[in-house]
Amino acid sequence: MIVVIYQFERWLIAGDAKLVNKIEGINLCIKGVEEESSAAALYLAELFFQGDLVIKNDTFAFEYYKLANPKRNPLAAFRLGQFYDWGLVVKPDEDKALFWFEMAASQGYSEAYLRCAEIYWNRYQYVTDDRARLLVKTYLWISAAEIVSNDQDNGVLSKDKLEDIDNLHYAVTKEIPTSWQTALDKQVAQHFHKLKDSYLSSDG
Repeated sequence: MIVVIYQFERWLIAGDAKLVNKIEGINLCIKGVEEESSAAALYLAELFFQGDLVIKNDTFAFEYYKLANPKRNPLAAFRLGQFYDWGLVVKPDEDKALFWFEMAASQGYSEAYLRCAEIYWNRYQYVTDDRARLLVKTYLWISAAEIVSNDQDNGVLSKDKLEDIDNLHYAVTKEIPTSWQTALDKQVAQHFHKLKDSYLSSDG
């Protein structure tokens, strides 16, 4: 199925995607989904979500993201978070949005770090219970976002997002006790070490 998707993308890049090839490619991806290919499900989900090549259809996209093994695919998890965050197709549900954003962030999806931190920070601002945990979670995710934003090879985040990261990181660092930061920074470092080990083992 990966070969099919690769060939399909080559047609598109080369400008060779005649209508018959487009239809054939989409049909092959649909067949792949029926055969439980998470790669095919993700590819179709992105097509319908972005509205490229096919008419944009958020309902189809949502269903295909759910079939794309989101607990092991960070992009699919992030997109499901966006659906619940924005109220696309489903009713807005911040708890479900946070669940999927954290699922994506735990797999190293850079765009998810900031959104996780924002949700925890907003909760920290407006609740009276459990504030220490909310502050810690905010610090962990915004620290991860700050590390990614300082990566010179990272071209995923927009200028506005980078500014949002800097501003939130500054606010949280002022709020959290200095005595907590060393231990929390170690947790963030462990997160990235775990991701690196995972990438290395998958390459092997």
